[in-house]
Amino acid sequence: MEENKVKFDLESRLREYMPSLFTLIGNRPFGWNNINKIAERNFEKRSKEYWALQNDDEIIDKRLIVEANLYDVIGSMREGDDFAKTLFTYFDLLLQHLGKMLSTYQKDLICTTLKGFLIDTDKNYRNYIGELAVLNNCLNGDFDLVSLEEPMPNGKKIDFNLKHKISKKTQLVEVLNIHYNYLKEYTDDTLALEIKGKIIDKLKDKTKNDCDTEFYLVPVIWANYEQLKWISSLYADKINIQNKLVIEPSAFGCFTYPDGSQIYKFGTLSSLVLINEN
Repeated sequence: MEENKVKFDLESRLREYMPSLFTLIGNRPFGWNNINKIAERNFEKRSKEYWALQNDDEIIDKRLIVEANLYDVIGSMREGDDFAKTLFTYFDLLLQHLGKMLSTYQKDLICTTLKGFLIDTDKNYRNYIGELAVLNNCLNGDFDLVSLEEPMPNGKKIDFNLKHKISKKTQLVEVLNIHYNYLKEYTDDTLALEIKGKIIDKLKDKTKNDCDTEFYLVPVIWANYEQLKWISSLYADKINIQNKLVIEPSAFGCFTYPDGSQIYKFGTLSSLVLINEN
């Protein structure tokens, strides 16, 4: 990384790294000038943080201590990092699939989520990817998208309002993203208790003053494969919420083929573990 001011043109980079984004948004006004300004400010901030670390003799590990955000991944992509390339390949394929399934009206709806993905300046950009991956799975099944951020009687909002293609019944779906980088300080019991607590807290928050509106909760776990395998082993006995509306957690898994190439897959914890074991 060179210590000089670089204009960060996010739009141009994404046209190269994630062309399906532009196919999906088409000619819709997207506010690229504002998005590019946010990206440039963040890139300059991250550059200052990087050089501050290099000049601090008390810090032995010179890697960025702060958690990686979207712009860090883009920076790694520019430097030829294989992990970043694999991640962006998944992002692009996800948007490609959504673009094929969504109507013009539904694409209008999804643009707000796409903007949030691009301007979030911390690790939470992954929350938008988690939501889009869950939506993609729903649309691949028997559901159609009606609305996003559907209001509930208690004033809370649910991520997706879906309609079954055959029965025409509506179904509300909420996504809960749970992030883990390091699990060294956890035991089986403390890890299970924390994940279970996050799920219960989300249920309580969404159902406050409204116990009648039913919705499905889909947890999405962000962790490496060994951590996902550990969490999966705990789910049935220690984490499983006795609530038919809480779906088995999903996650992203990065798998390496014998030739060294990598691919990202999104699915339930148990299915990802089975894929890797086989």
